[in-house]
Amino acid sequence: MSGNVEGNTMEIGLCMVVKDEGAQLSACLEPIAEFFAQIVVVDTGSTDDTAAILQEMGITPVNAQLQAERCYCLQDPRKTGLRQLTTPWVMFLDADERIDPASLHYLRNLPDRPGVAGYFGTWLNHPANGPQFNDYKLFLFRHGLEPVGLVHDNVQLDIRRRGARAEWLDELVVEHFPVAARTPHKKSFYRQRLLCAIAREPNFLRYYWFLGYMDFLEGNHGKAESLLRRTALSRSRTFPVECLNSTMVLAAIYTRTGRESQAEGLLSHGLEFYDSVRDDFEVAINRDLEAWLNTALQQCRGGDAHRITPPRFAC
Repeated sequence: MSGNVEGNTMEIGLCMVVKDEGAQLSACLEPIAEFFAQIVVVDTGSTDDTAAILQEMGITPVNAQLQAERCYCLQDPRKTGLRQLTTPWVMFLDADERIDPASLHYLRNLPDRPGVAGYFGTWLNHPANGPQFNDYKLFLFRHGLEPVGLVHDNVQLDIRRRGARAEWLDELVVEHFPVAARTPHKKSFYRQRLLCAIAREPNFLRYYWFLGYMDFLEGNHGKAESLLRRTALSRSRTFPVECLNSTMVLAAIYTRTGRESQAEGLLSHGLEFYDSVRDDFEVAINRDLEAWLNTALQQCRGGDAHRITPPRFAC
């Protein structure tokens, strides 16, 4: 499907992976379709009216199946979609996400800067049960970069591997509205997929971070500690943000279980690691990381370790 892109500076294609999203697709796509030079939607087995709604919008979905032996990963259908696109820039969106047309108008009129491989923006989450919170995602990237990972795939690893960089855009804001009725099943399936991914790729530290954080949120601090230690103490330059995020959550676990001295040591080493990776493009856009680590360390040293609370992350 092509939109009205005459005079664009940046030609952007949209890639979506969907299943049974008939109730969401119109609200997601209709306000923004005209801003994309191409739209490719990969359907992984819908049984509702997803295909019919897409056809009404002039989009013929590409069919693909998720594979159990691949932990039902979305990386594979995303790559299928990417192969259908010819645009120099690509945006990933899910059906439960919304982006303001004004943001897309701004994006497509950006100068195409050769030194930038992608752009991060605010990911404003509206959970079904709880207050909204901000996270971030790399939503826009150059065609040719590939998503990596069986679960929570992203292109940051490929950007890092190529020695390229991505930047932050204040104007890029995507809102996320998870469907409440799907939440219990989604959490169970998510855990299953993460365990599968760890079994198949045991050195991919990103999985340990997300599973550990999920256990932390559910109050399983013993399980969370083991998983988060694996990532935090690795000091991996391949997964620097996951290491630092794990350090923050692990420090909170230590203080909640009366181990303030361990938390202080962990935070001190975390700051040393931060200093060694501060020039990494993804670390650089996480503007609050250093301040949080410094504040938490001072709280430990000042007898206020009980006040340490990690930021909220999406998972």
